[in-house]
Amino acid sequence: MEWIEPKQIPLARDLAPYFSDKLIIPLELAKLGLKDRQTCNAFLNPNEYIQTSPLVFADMEKTVQRIQDAIRAGETISIWGDFDVDGQTSTAILKQGLELLGGKIIFHVPVRKDESHGIQLDALKRFLTKKPSLIITCDTGITDTDSVNFASNHGVDVIITDHHTPNTTLPTAFSIINPHLLPSKNPLSHLAGVGTAFQVLRALNEKAGNGIDLNQFLDLVALGTIADIAVLRGENRFYAQRGIEKMNNNLRPALEAILNLSTSNPANIDENTIGFQIAPLLNAAGRLGDANQIIPFLISNDPRFCKKTAAKLENLNTMRKIAVNHIFSSAMEMIKGKNGDSHPMIILAKQGWEKGVLGIACSKLVEIFNKPVILLSIENKTASGSARSIEGFNIIDAIQKQRLLLTQFGGHPGAAGLSMPIDNLDGFTCGMNQTIAEHSGLGRSVDTLQIDHYIELHDINRKIFDELSLLAPFGQGNPPPIFATKDVEIAGTNTIGRSANHLQLSLRGSSGTYQKGIMWNSSTPIMGNDGLDIAYQIKKDYYGGHQSHYLEIIDTHPHTRNIHDLDRISINKNIKDHRMEIHQENQIEKILQKEKVLCWYEGLHPPAGIVAVNRNEIFPAQNLAILVPPPSRIVLQTLLEKTNASSIFLFSLSHRELDIRIFINQLGGLIKYCINHSVDTVTVPTIAARLCLTEQIIMDGLEWYKSTKGLSYTILEQTISGFEFDGEINKIHASPLQKKIIAQINEIRAFREYYLRAAPGLLIKA
Repeated sequence: MEWIEPKQIPLARDLAPYFSDKLIIPLELAKLGLKDRQTCNAFLNPNEYIQTSPLVFADMEKTVQRIQDAIRAGETISIWGDFDVDGQTSTAILKQGLELLGGKIIFHVPVRKDESHGIQLDALKRFLTKKPSLIITCDTGITDTDSVNFASNHGVDVIITDHHTPNTTLPTAFSIINPHLLPSKNPLSHLAGVGTAFQVLRALNEKAGNGIDLNQFLDLVALGTIADIAVLRGENRFYAQRGIEKMNNNLRPALEAILNLSTSNPANIDENTIGFQIAPLLNAAGRLGDANQIIPFLISNDPRFCKKTAAKLENLNTMRKIAVNHIFSSAMEMIKGKNGDSHPMIILAKQGWEKGVLGIACSKLVEIFNKPVILLSIENKTASGSARSIEGFNIIDAIQKQRLLLTQFGGHPGAAGLSMPIDNLDGFTCGMNQTIAEHSGLGRSVDTLQIDHYIELHDINRKIFDELSLLAPFGQGNPPPIFATKDVEIAGTNTIGRSANHLQLSLRGSSGTYQKGIMWNSSTPIMGNDGLDIAYQIKKDYYGGHQSHYLEIIDTHPHTRNIHDLDRISINKNIKDHRMEIHQENQIEKILQKEKVLCWYEGLHPPAGIVAVNRNEIFPAQNLAILVPPPSRIVLQTLLEKTNASSIFLFSLSHRELDIRIFINQLGGLIKYCINHSVDTVTVPTIAARLCLTEQIIMDGLEWYKSTKGLSYTILEQTISGFEFDGEINKIHASPLQKKIIAQINEIRAFREYYLRAAPGLLIKA
């Protein structure tokens, strides 16, 4: 792949102070276009998010009134769902929610092999024999015009809740709740099917005076939203955050039963747990079996029933994997035979393919060929199946242009389902290829990869993990950041997986730090001392029941030597890095001869002949030279903010190693100097700057001298006066103070080491 350097998108200037201590969050927020403090806070913390009223839907008032009338009159309310996870969770929350409100509920989830997606007319006619007077659809119905019109003409009101793309002509339903009918900037405009159905419960609850606790459904809303790959922004992100939080605090029996089947049951559930462990088993029922069983399963409180059902789902999921592998292998052979990978779109049809898993096989082919894929199963002179697209190409719009050739279709910009007479397949293929040929920007021969952050392997630590946790859950609309590290040594490899089809790497960074990497679906050994540049995502690892992490390798490049390897994280500064040079004093003198530079230095032995200021004397300047490693990021950020320099020179003049003995001696020397020279007052910031340490360690050091040496002094707003060694000694306090000082010394040493090793972009952020 061709790597694209990190985008230079600075966070708004008035936001920078609030995130000055963060490494990757500022750029990630800027990438997402978040421009004010309230929006950023709401994105990172669901407690700060203000929900949008469900009454923004034009038909919501009449929808609520109709359902309330039906409940009061004791009418039979029927729910017509769909068989994927989004449809399952939608059906489950509507069934349970309306029952809690007093409704008499029946439901129907189509059996895929018999009915396919949507509201098939024959199935609807059979269902109407149960005498429902009101049908509420969820995750379906918006394109089923004939069926909805049939129900309406037979005296049955239909309320459509669906998030799929509507046709030009809407069905004659009693009411329609569809996020596509909202303005695109509305926080509810990207709802999944379950989120759309949930708005009805929210509105009912609001009108009924909060009759039920809606928080009990948030885990199912998150499950359906994430499984359907909905855009995780606005309301969707809020539901995902709250739902995952609920799963971790109070996991419902059905989901617990599914996770208990896994050998890597996670300590903390996240979006990956949902996407790769929970959703596939639930989807297996809809793809290969009868998803009607999932509704009572999801809302059950019976552990034995849930355990038994989960075991059935696991068997179905095993069958699903076999079916997907069969279709994938068969499709690859057809592509090779037809030279299909040379076309901008892959469209294949074959008899005997299992329709329920065609979408999964499509996704695998899209990942390999980076082009839209449509796979169709031929049965009884009909071709029906699934489509998956790539970023930038709206597959449902393209399919709509061929609607005269189709029996049925529906879906999203990225995924769709469709069917047609087999005789129309050639015309459909020709029309789709013409559509994509007219679409500019597709079919490029060179794949690209957007790098978000260049870091070193030793930068992958608790701070990075904490920031990733704040940015999560990741998904559509909020992709996980892609990191890159240059000049990595492959210290060892071995194959993993049942079929030994994955490669596990031992990665060694330039500072000697080791990290575990995994290349999925790759078993080709990589060895040798020649460095690699690697691009990756940081993933949680629960193998063996212990939480750790690994680097999921996306791409590798041979490392090019003799180039200036600098980080390019969203900076608008000219950085000149001299930290690793041998004769740095000479380089400083050369710079000072050519340019007007403000030099910052702190420590007991300033370099001869160089005029430097400390943190308390810093002032605005165009050019800043940092001569020694600062003691903390706060001090470094202070220098950058107060100078607002456009050019920064990084140095690392020799600095004496720090331990508690050295610290105590240095601080004691300054105290004695003040006493011997009758210095009336001195400030904590002055001492901290003199020793190039943090203010907190100075305060603790003074307290240590007070406890162990009888130092007395008066301090008011960080100004100290009256140093004398005539106070009482209380050595009981000395031991905890010493431990606290040692901990702070370790922090200072760690940051100084970080300053010496970190890529410049992680140090100097706009």
